[in-house]
Amino acid sequence: MIEEYNMLRSFEHLINDNPSSKEAWKMLTEIGLPHKKSEAYKFTPIAPILEKNINWSLEPKNTFDEKQLYSVKGSHFVFVNGILNENLSRTQPDVSFIIEEVREGRHDPFSLLNTSLASNELVITSGTASPIFIYHFNSTGISSPRIRIKIKSGESIQLVEKLLETNKNTFTNSFIHFEVAENAFACHTKVQNYGNSNYSHETVVADVENNGHFYNNTFSFESALTRNNLIINLNGQNCEGHMYGLFLLDKKSHIDNNTTVDHLQPNSFSNELYKGILDEKSTGVFNGKIYVRQDAQKTNAFQSNNNILLSKDATLHTKPQLEIWADDVKCSHGCTSGQLDEYAIFYLRTRGIDRNTAEAMLLHAFAKETLEQVRLETVKDEVLGLIDQKLL
Repeated sequence: MIEEYNMLRSFEHLINDNPSSKEAWKMLTEIGLPHKKSEAYKFTPIAPILEKNINWSLEPKNTFDEKQLYSVKGSHFVFVNGILNENLSRTQPDVSFIIEEVREGRHDPFSLLNTSLASNELVITSGTASPIFIYHFNSTGISSPRIRIKIKSGESIQLVEKLLETNKNTFTNSFIHFEVAENAFACHTKVQNYGNSNYSHETVVADVENNGHFYNNTFSFESALTRNNLIINLNGQNCEGHMYGLFLLDKKSHIDNNTTVDHLQPNSFSNELYKGILDEKSTGVFNGKIYVRQDAQKTNAFQSNNNILLSKDATLHTKPQLEIWADDVKCSHGCTSGQLDEYAIFYLRTRGIDRNTAEAMLLHAFAKETLEQVRLETVKDEVLGLIDQKLL
């Protein structure tokens, strides 16, 4: 409790002077940041870790390099220390966006912290044929980028989000909210390869209406500590939520994936596949929840978490969960963890393949399934390259 109190004190002078920020701060001081006994952060005691490792008074550095952007035609939004930099950003004519005052966020502690500290909110208000890229460049102690994506009926959007490694011992606390209207489509992809001294808490919320579709792809490779909160509310009928994740970790990286899917109306569908490969002293956490409400008859919901541990020092915590109040549904969940199949390795070695190459081939095939819904070849090639770096 001492750590979270000290952290909150260090943020007081950063609170924005608008009603939503002040209200969020008041709520945050009442409930506090997650402490060591918080069930939701049981395996990721983030407050004491941040208190110990982050320099909250770090002086910003202007070292942004445009070469770090994807060389793909589309709209590129660059956040520097949590604030949209329109001079560095490049947008296409088919994208409409505005900058608004922050409005009330979700009521989990780190979303309240983001609401309290975010200078403003980027609101993208139209679908687009060209992809949208969002970059977070953080060179100060804490940054609080905040984004809202409003996809109108019949429109679609493809968004790629990544944090660029900058100063050591920084903390990025981001919040992005998708509003997927009737018959709309959204695909959101994250690439997380942050280095061993960057910390982040990243919240994604999607509200999906009738016949809407939302896809999320999260690929995690390295980080001192990253917590991903993904919340999909299937508010309408015949809507879909899809989640694909890969955490391929080594060294002392710590990745915590916490997902929630809430089926609220009949005939909705969700599919979730997360895979983990852990080596050395890395730690992976997967906590997936599916709720099927009483009115959500004819729901189809599937969840799977499969993991391979390559080291006796690697740690995995996995907890798939279902809570069902309806009786006419098709739901399943499950998880596996273990080592590589020695019979498969033996088979490849009998074909003249050395053991290291055989292991890499099996792991590559295991991981590749999570890339099926990545729709931009440039991003898919980047993720495949990072997988190869880790496995070869």
